[in-house]
Amino acid sequence: MPSTVYAIKLTEDTFKIATSLTDAQSGIGTTFTSIGVGNAHKFTMKERSSKCIITIDDLIQYPLAYTKIKHDLIGNVGGQVELDTNIISLSGISTIVPNDILLVDDEYMKVVNVGFGTTNLGPITNNGNINLVEVDRGFVGSSASTHLDSSTARVYKGSFNIVDSKIYFSEPLLGNSENLKSELNLSSPKSSFTGRVFLKSNYSSNKIYDDLSDEFTGIGRTFSLRVGGANTTGIGTIGGNGLILVNDSYQSPKTDNNPDISNYIISEDLVSGISSITFSGISNPNNPLDYITSDYDANLNELPRGGIIVSYGSSPGLGFAPLVGASVTSVVGAGGSIVSVGFGTTDNLGSGYNGLVSIGISVYEEGHVGDVASISASIGVGGTLSFNVGSGGTGYTNPKIFVSDPSYKNLPIVGVFRSGIGNTTEAGSGLLVDVELGGSTGIGSTYFEVTDFKFSRSGFNFKKGDIFKPIGLVTDSSLSSPISDFTITVEDVYTDNFSGWEFGELDFLDSIKQLQDGSRTRFPIFYNGELTSFQPESGSEIENNISNLLIIFINGILQEPTVNYQFEGGTSLLFTEAPKPEDVVDIYFYKGVGNIDTEFVDVTSTLKIGDILQVKSSNLYSDISTQDERTIYNIKFSDKLETDKYSGLGINEVKFRPISWTKQKTSKKINGQFTYKTRDSIEPLIFPTSRIIKDISTTDTEIFVDNSELFGYETDTPGFSDDSLPFNAIVINGISTEVSGSIESITGFSNISGFSGIITGITTTTGIGGNSLALKFEIYDSNSTPFSGISTGYPIYIYDTQIGTGVTSIDSSDSAIVGIGTTFLDNIYYISDWSNIDNIGILTCNVKSDSNIIGINTNGNILNPIGKYSWGRLSGGTRSSNPISIGVTGKIVSGLSTYPTIQRRGIGIRKTGALPKIVL
Repeated sequence: MPSTVYAIKLTEDTFKIATSLTDAQSGIGTTFTSIGVGNAHKFTMKERSSKCIITIDDLIQYPLAYTKIKHDLIGNVGGQVELDTNIISLSGISTIVPNDILLVDDEYMKVVNVGFGTTNLGPITNNGNINLVEVDRGFVGSSASTHLDSSTARVYKGSFNIVDSKIYFSEPLLGNSENLKSELNLSSPKSSFTGRVFLKSNYSSNKIYDDLSDEFTGIGRTFSLRVGGANTTGIGTIGGNGLILVNDSYQSPKTDNNPDISNYIISEDLVSGISSITFSGISNPNNPLDYITSDYDANLNELPRGGIIVSYGSSPGLGFAPLVGASVTSVVGAGGSIVSVGFGTTDNLGSGYNGLVSIGISVYEEGHVGDVASISASIGVGGTLSFNVGSGGTGYTNPKIFVSDPSYKNLPIVGVFRSGIGNTTEAGSGLLVDVELGGSTGIGSTYFEVTDFKFSRSGFNFKKGDIFKPIGLVTDSSLSSPISDFTITVEDVYTDNFSGWEFGELDFLDSIKQLQDGSRTRFPIFYNGELTSFQPESGSEIENNISNLLIIFINGILQEPTVNYQFEGGTSLLFTEAPKPEDVVDIYFYKGVGNIDTEFVDVTSTLKIGDILQVKSSNLYSDISTQDERTIYNIKFSDKLETDKYSGLGINEVKFRPISWTKQKTSKKINGQFTYKTRDSIEPLIFPTSRIIKDISTTDTEIFVDNSELFGYETDTPGFSDDSLPFNAIVINGISTEVSGSIESITGFSNISGFSGIITGITTTTGIGGNSLALKFEIYDSNSTPFSGISTGYPIYIYDTQIGTGVTSIDSSDSAIVGIGTTFLDNIYYISDWSNIDNIGILTCNVKSDSNIIGINTNGNILNPIGKYSWGRLSGGTRSSNPISIGVTGKIVSGLSTYPTIQRRGIGIRKTGALPKIVL
């Protein structure tokens, strides 16, 4: 049977699906009845919207979301906005565009037009200097009301809002209420609609994340998540996983059982109260922590893009040097050596050279025999050239000098002005400009101006209102600086849009990628590697709507329950159309409030697909014979299974009879898939076990061991979830792992620290804390965050050393013996002092003052170590009601064979504590 069962409750609320609003789609209205969101549940508009997934034409629509853009009402007639006023005056309009949504107090307004006027009554004429915005009042379900000057107008973005039992869309849906036919007798197109409402027992964790799009640059990966402008914890963790959309496209989260094909991960800092979202981007295949970033093409980074220029204006500038290629001759001296270049009366030294591209100079003479000349050039006023003969060569009589032409192509830029900063050299990234010059007309017509330009590389990370200029335009030789600069002003930019909201906890189910073959439609449901059964509570509203609780995306497109897939609970789901091998399939299960609306239960795994069952006869029913053997084809629920079709003897659907069970003995092909005879119940049990190397009192909640690495095996192994925490353990005060000494079970260890490595140097030194003698160990830690968790006072196990004849380690004095070593310098030591530079650490450990170690000074390296070390710390556990105490200080250290042990329990394979199996 399945090893895990989800019992679904959700009994406090009804659960319905809004299946179609097609008949209401007229292309004019934006208000429709919302099925399943009634007055029975009183909560705020934001909470109403955040508990839904609405799709139009297969694209997920997102609820209204708060942005950082805000302005104040100012200068309105009478100091306020009346009920019938549709032109309002604001403190600024540069960040507002038509179709934006403003929230003033409790009223939403749709922006129709933005511009300037000569009076605060309007109209908008783009003359005058009064900031005006024309709006539609009482938008998306809100009511028009009076607003005083100084009230905040906050820009909101989104597709819909839910008020009471109605959905208000921000844009009309495609449709025709008259259902007219075209000339080809085709029906008018209409938008398709699906919607689901996700109910739970408590909506306090529902959140709509603030819009982040104004922070997108095309390079940045990590952004703070806020709700209503405030930092918030619990986002993506205790509140649930939610949905994240970029450009209306679903983004797949990184989870324990989805570590590879993911777009983002949410993390939180409980100390600072800040939650962050980090987008995955592209990383080096050989080093996942090495992120590949392009400074010139935002599309290559696969990160949210921002500040891509859509429209711009320019001023032509005046006083630039025209592009004129140099045409020069040379003077040849004795021996055919070139003496000088560019001093002839007819020579043209060029114009417009800027040094951004190296100047190519070549010397050519047909039939030349001798050494080749070497000539360079330097740039002077107006981009003219002067030539320097480095080596004149030999054998020349009348050489020709060829010089590359100057160019105003692929010019980089520098900032001139940015809103909010003022004059600045800061600008966007990656943009290059090609510039053409021509003579000006009118006053100053002897000078050149920019007559045409184009972006040879578009760049990104610009802001509306940015002013920048190209680098490399050369000033005319008769001027000290241009009469006016050529500048480009950004009028509008494109930025990827962002939306995200939480409506309850979601569990990401294991990928089915390996089973997708283009023909298979039914797939088993695994969660963290275990077959899982989903079972609704009998008689609950959700019993007949359980398919709505699966949220499935294929290639980012949300799949509609009962249309695209069938799910009736149990251990498998059925797609209407088989997913292709290359399809990206993400499957979630909605569980409302975890451990309240749903219950996660571990059950003992017994039967499996491929086993043999036989319904036997019974002494109670002599008229019913034994049936033939049948093979288990599918385990549909934790208490229901499916076998091959049976039409033989012994069928009786009323009288209960015993069943014989035979475990699968050979591998079989069932439903087109190979089913192997392996099963968890016959897997060998390998328990992480370590030696305890520091005393334990009856109140200690931390235990120091020689090595803790296998205790966190699942965390450190790709493909396993982080279920290594918390775990239980059993302490055995004996010389083996058998039950033969003082035993205590400790539950809920919540932290594992420790590491191991090699020793590259050992020297004698002065002790710490007044002790006269110590050993200094130089150790190497290969981890990316070296020496994490280590501290003075911690014990460490040193072994496989190659020098010394035994040493006694101490803590603070000769009488505080830690361990008595008998082999080389192998022993348990307390760390009296330590430091590190990158991956190299220095440990100082006190030893007894009469130890025979004077003069020890041995060095190795990473390839030739002179010893090994390891240490571990298990902490955060809860002691039993009868805690034991263990003393290990002062013991003879000889391979730790006499030291007590601690062994993992409560997780791993069959929750025994043993290491889980790996399927290769």
